[in-house]
Amino acid sequence: MLNFYEKAIGRGGIINAGAYWVDRDIVKEITDHPCSLEKDIFPTLTKRRLIRGFVYSGKFIDIGVPEDLVRAQKVLG
Repeated sequence: MLNFYEKAIGRGGIINAGAYWVDRDIVKEITDHPCSLEKDIFPTLTKRRLIRGFVYSGKFIDIGVPEDLVRAQKVLG
């Protein structure tokens, strides 16, 4: 991965699905104050070449708003 953009305008096609496998050494680097993985941690790890991703081409349900979460619950039963 060369860059990580959280909701960058004009960049489509690949999304962050939110499933992570994190090495303990990386967790130690995260400070004890609130932060955003997508805005604070992932860009730094990308620059240091310590983050990887893979493209999943299967089905995806966005559950970012309550209505979509209800829809996902119905689909997944």
